[in-house]
Amino acid sequence: MSVCHRRCDPGDWAHQWSVSRSCRHARFGLSRVVLPECCPHHIIGSIVEAFLVAVLVRFARLPQPTIFDGAGFEGTALSTARAIRDDLSSYLVTDIIDAARRVFGVRGILPNELVSGVGPLLWNPCLEVSGCPVTARPGMASVVAGFRGWAARRRSGRLPVKEALTDGTTRCRSSGRTPAASWAPCCSGSHWCERGALEKSERGTVMSRFALAIDQGTTSTRAVIFDRESNVIAMDQREHQQIYPQPGWVEHDPMEIRERTQQVVRTALERAGIGGGDIAAVGITNQRETSVVWNRHTGQPYRNAIVWQDTRTDQLCAQLERDGYGPMFRERTGLPISTYFSGPKIRWLLESDPEIRAAAEKGDALFGNIDTWLIWWLTGGPNGGAHVTDVSNASRTMLMNLQTLDWDDELLRALQIPRQMLPAIRSSSDPNAYGYTVADGPLGARVPVCGDLGDQQAALVGQAGLKPGMAKNTYGTGCFVLLNTGTEIVPSKYGLLTTVAYRFGDGPCVYALEGSIAITGALVQWLRDNLGLISQSAEVEELARSVEDNGGIYFVPFFSGAFAPYWRADARGVIVGLTRFVNRGHVARAALEATAYQTRDVVDAMVADSGIELAELRVDGGMVQNELLMQFQADILGVPVIRPVVTETTSLGAAYAAGLAVGYWANEQEIAQYWKEARRWNPQMGAEQRDALYRGWKKAVERSFGWVEL
Repeated sequence: MSVCHRRCDPGDWAHQWSVSRSCRHARFGLSRVVLPECCPHHIIGSIVEAFLVAVLVRFARLPQPTIFDGAGFEGTALSTARAIRDDLSSYLVTDIIDAARRVFGVRGILPNELVSGVGPLLWNPCLEVSGCPVTARPGMASVVAGFRGWAARRRSGRLPVKEALTDGTTRCRSSGRTPAASWAPCCSGSHWCERGALEKSERGTVMSRFALAIDQGTTSTRAVIFDRESNVIAMDQREHQQIYPQPGWVEHDPMEIRERTQQVVRTALERAGIGGGDIAAVGITNQRETSVVWNRHTGQPYRNAIVWQDTRTDQLCAQLERDGYGPMFRERTGLPISTYFSGPKIRWLLESDPEIRAAAEKGDALFGNIDTWLIWWLTGGPNGGAHVTDVSNASRTMLMNLQTLDWDDELLRALQIPRQMLPAIRSSSDPNAYGYTVADGPLGARVPVCGDLGDQQAALVGQAGLKPGMAKNTYGTGCFVLLNTGTEIVPSKYGLLTTVAYRFGDGPCVYALEGSIAITGALVQWLRDNLGLISQSAEVEELARSVEDNGGIYFVPFFSGAFAPYWRADARGVIVGLTRFVNRGHVARAALEATAYQTRDVVDAMVADSGIELAELRVDGGMVQNELLMQFQADILGVPVIRPVVTETTSLGAAYAAGLAVGYWANEQEIAQYWKEARRWNPQMGAEQRDALYRGWKKAVERSFGWVEL
């Protein structure tokens, strides 16, 4: 046993504020007994500091803490309790109990509700008071003195660890999933730290170890947990039903999506062996344009969500064009009038049922894309849930003005949509805009929701495409090519979408050119489910390799009309060039090549619009594992195609947006340094062959137009 002594100076308020825990303690084995010499000062100091911090936390709604330094305090004070609770009494009670525990030598008082789901190794495993280090050992956290410390953040937002710690030489860190084994004597002076809390950084310290992304896609929902180096720690993914009530209609059950979200979050946390309190922030990314309208009081959707692929609004869109609205929508939103976007879907929902229209006029019906739907439920639903979206999702509704970043009243009148049913538009990364998860939700803790990005914008961020001229393509159900154009709005003359890429905090909005391709991975699913050519999607590459080329056929998969850069709602899918020589392998190969050709269509339009020649294409999504497709993509583009080490780029982009808001990642430069190349495909095809194949594709595309009378 070793004993340390320090006399309390009643006038040493800075020391008492920072410490006020013990002036004398004994340490032996896995336990510690506090033997205070000036108990009244400690009790009074503990109660006063509890009261002050509780007031700040309760009424100022301050963000997550870093660390408290009594001598250097000049910012906001907050509690480092694992869950920030909303009542003052809980803070006073726990601190008074803590002071009494020290006075009477009681060991191991921990509030059960804070331990639940986090495990026994929770509170202050490393501490040094009055020059005596306490070495952490397994099991020590259950008896170590003090289950709460204090934290502060300087007004500048930067508080390096060396400034916060007394001797400026040590830090506390946990690594991997066995934090107890990696704890060491670390927190010097009078400072307290939580498990795995402190990381040396220019921006200071962030108390939680991980960032969580919820990635809600067209066919499935996933939750992915990332560490600070952008590594995937754990994930879970679950599919949801695709509903096809009529030809051209595609729907999802919003309540099923909500349920899947809860399931994947809980499972990912379990697989990581952590609790919600270990999450610094939550980011949301989602299938864009898919539209939900629900009752604000019950949380029940009025109808199924109308998916972005749905074409039921084709007649409405054609009428809007005939009425001359096309140029106005294109100029203000950067989008053509199309069944693809949310605005016409909302109009259809309002006209489908007088009850929905009446509720919308009264403010009882809420609209949201899937991001808004999930955020609303995660943050309380009918009980105060946040009804918000970000600029990237709002830019896909055909209702937001790209200049003002707000809903455009004239566009709302054209579509007869009440403004009061729309969510507030916020930055993609914001510490305060989206609220906190509820404690009885899937995270089991009050965690800030700080990031929101449409799935393709999230992939651009996850690919570190943060400079003008950088481009990415995501190969999923459809393909989505984005080119960062910086803070400049570049109107497209060649059939692309001018859209918001992202906006971080109060910084300038960053824009992009986008080419949206409706059917790519979905075509492989069609070969599997409708034709039975393959039993699993992964088999398509082997089947395509069974032949040397496409046998002279082209497969144009315009099942939902032609998207970028053609925008022809009257187009439908065709296979051209068929002869008796063609077999199953040729059809499979032509289906894969269709993805590469459609990407070439979009890239050529981007070059024409921006004047920027593409140097490389960063790729992600499920289809990038297909070597045959990726090589053909490089060949038909004539530029390298690069796959990153971390292929969960959509989820990573959402995590980045959330983490940047709370300081988990310092800035965009730090994000860029984590991007690493895993595989590169260089062009192997000559220019003459490339051009000949592409001419054949363009001829096939012409054959697909005019199949539907509008």
